[in-house]
Amino acid sequence: MTDISFRTADRKDAPAIVDLMTGSMDWPGFRHEGTKMDFWNWRYSSNPHGFTNEVIAESDGRIDAHAASLPTGLVIRGRKRSGAQYSDLLTRESRRGQGIMERAVARLLERDREKGIELELAFPSISGEVVVRKAGFVELPVQMSHYELIADPDAFFADMKMGSFKKLAYGGLRMLKGNKAVEDPVVGVREVADIPGDIEDLIGRFQTAFDLVLSRDAGYLKWRYAEPRGGHFRIVIASKGGSTTGYMVLRPYVIDGRAYIDVADLVAEVGDGATITALVAMGARICKEEGASIMQIWLPADHPFLPDLGRSGFLLRHPGPGERKMKLMCRPLAKDLEEELSGELRCHLVLGDTDWI
Repeated sequence: MTDISFRTADRKDAPAIVDLMTGSMDWPGFRHEGTKMDFWNWRYSSNPHGFTNEVIAESDGRIDAHAASLPTGLVIRGRKRSGAQYSDLLTRESRRGQGIMERAVARLLERDREKGIELELAFPSISGEVVVRKAGFVELPVQMSHYELIADPDAFFADMKMGSFKKLAYGGLRMLKGNKAVEDPVVGVREVADIPGDIEDLIGRFQTAFDLVLSRDAGYLKWRYAEPRGGHFRIVIASKGGSTTGYMVLRPYVIDGRAYIDVADLVAEVGDGATITALVAMGARICKEEGASIMQIWLPADHPFLPDLGRSGFLLRHPGPGERKMKLMCRPLAKDLEEELSGELRCHLVLGDTDWI
């Protein structure tokens, strides 16, 4: 076997890293502005939380594997903690099965410790889960579930076998659950291109309701959702009396010619059903604009938003065979976090908190 060496990546390695990524899969796998290199620079060079650790494995002058951890602010039981989320773990196909990624992840741990990271996170693929479990990651007791709202029943059931019957059954179910997916006259809802300045007041109140939540602020949200290099998102803001009371971030995309919309992020104060249902109503309208019949969201199965989302039209979706399931894996590097993360955790986790999009 050719000798392989490991080192921390630097900026000049970016073109070869991008070549590795794009040569093995459809990376990043979703719409964004600019080139693949523009996306890489957005993800790895401009994160407002600062550094990104990247480890590469090399042999014969080429990069054979890549593993990175993205800086991730966390609020755990009311206290800000430094986190890092594993991202873009990939080994060249010809070098797989040789334990290279396990060695790269071991070096990534060293780099994260040097940076003072207190908790490493991962939302891994099936193969990635094998690697991080070997490295000592454990799954947190957070059951992530998938929910969907049929925004356009006529279009959704039109080409389905026994579609008219299923549409009637769905309509009956919606009547039983209640239908609040209408805009509340007290809540103003508008689409924006940027993040409003007063959003941090809302976020501060919102984060106190959870034991574990990824830290948000205006700068992070601008980078995550309002920078075209990072993806194509539509941002909806809700307000009452001139103050921001919630926001929702939508990601339109197309698979096999069918349009969908994911809810990448959703924030409102717990118990503010009027804001949540108004945001959902606006989301349903945007679905129709995008030609999408379905709006989807990932949330913990015990999330306090779910009653209001259910009344607004969201129903639990059971993943099909072979579909990826969202799991939160972690490895505490600060000893006190082992106890902090034990027992029951009230978490806010959404798709935009991961590197899936």
